Amino acid sequence: MNDDMLLLAFSLAMLTYNLGILLYSLPIPIKSIKRWGSNLIVDAISSSILISCFTLITSLASKILNILGSDWSNYFMWVSSRVVLIFSGFSVLTYISGLLKYSYIVSLLSSPINVVLGYLSAALSALKVLVFLGSFILNYYSYLMLLGVILYSIPFRIGKSAGAYLIAMSIVFYVGLPLMPAFVETFQSSIGSVSLESTEISGRVIDLSGNAVPNAIIQLYEGDEVVGTILTNSQGRFVLGNGYDLLPKNFSYRISLELYGFTFITSPENISSDLCVGKELCSLNISVPGLLTTAGGALLIPLPTGSNVYEVIVRDNEVNFTLVTNPDILPTELYIAYPKGTKINYVVVNEEVFSCQPITDFIWYDINVNLCSVLILSNVSNVRVIYEKIFSEKPSVSERRIISMSEVSSFIATMISIGMAFIYSLVFLPSLYLILLLSISVSLARFLGGRGLPIRIF
Repeated sequence: MNDDMLLLAFSLAMLTYNLGILLYSLPIPIKSIKRWGSNLIVDAISSSILISCFTLITSLASKILNILGSDWSNYFMWVSSRVVLIFSGFSVLTYISGLLKYSYIVSLLSSPINVVLGYLSAALSALKVLVFLGSFILNYYSYLMLLGVILYSIPFRIGKSAGAYLIAMSIVFYVGLPLMPAFVETFQSSIGSVSLESTEISGRVIDLSGNAVPNAIIQLYEGDEVVGTILTNSQGRFVLGNGYDLLPKNFSYRISLELYGFTFITSPENISSDLCVGKELCSLNISVPGLLTTAGGALLIPLPTGSNVYEVIVRDNEVNFTLVTNPDILPTELYIAYPKGTKINYVVVNEEVFSCQPITDFIWYDINVNLCSVLILSNVSNVRVIYEKIFSEKPSVSERRIISMSEVSSFIATMISIGMAFIYSLVFLPSLYLILLLSISVSLARFLGGRGLPIRIF
């Protein structure tokens, strides 16, 4: 295809040359016609030189590219790294937006977040333009030069200006565009990775036997005020931070656990930033000393006061354990709370069977809970609870996530400054560099004769 286009350009150059000879040889004593013929001859000769040196020009452009130390692969790697930075910014803003949906300050901070999103969107659009422009120049610059040579060779200078500009622009952009990263790096402000440093504490809530406590409510207190409400999942896991909370750098919250109308003290009693000194991710298991078992959420058996439990075994539809009670507090009662989705068939204490009829019922976060009790008369009791789990229920509670206003405002200010740095480094500086390349292209086009001379017949 290149040879065909060069042949077409050469044919047009020969046509221009012959027309110039014809006009110059006409027996008409008009200087403008003679000058027109000489100009056509000069144009044909210059077009022939461009056609003959086409391969040399493209090789010279590649040589200059190597001498200047620029590389197209580095250019695309630079653009890709900036795209990664922008997407990390989008990810962090998605994180903070997810936090705000739990907070009353969403209307206050939505406007700054939208501003930052606008900055990042503009920077991403600019990078898309740079990717398209780079790919187009890299793959088609030789064809643009050929098209420029063809236009340059058209008789009567009809396409000489456009052809000269295409030739100049192809050479300048092929050599100069890969140098854009070096230009931007020289003048840009520092852009680091966009991240949000936030402590994440995760773990499980477990009962006395080490089994998970699912669908329990963790209340976090600062003094006497509840600042956070977290619901454990079906595996008893909880997460503080990690897209749900924006924690302050230093904090300490008292923990309280609620399940089926019972409130328990936990171990540890407090959760604080001291757990994660020097690291952003840490693990913490919260045990509940007063909770004998939940049998996977099917029921709840609190540990009676003054008692200890041993050999807790939880099977499908059955719980076995040995209860040791202080003789001074006998007799005592063993309470069993269970939701509507669970049926207690019977309870066996030291081979004696009890029906465990409900003594009361109540509503706990839209869950109907029954409470029954069994009288414990011996200081050592082997207990078996036979039940049937019909369906599972989760408490209807809205989690209250912790949002630190100081951290949010600091984060927004940082994001706005980073967004402005993106605009400066990825929109303003590349635009300035492209204007510089266009100016050089215009100058080179004029050097090649693209401006042309006015032709007057009379």
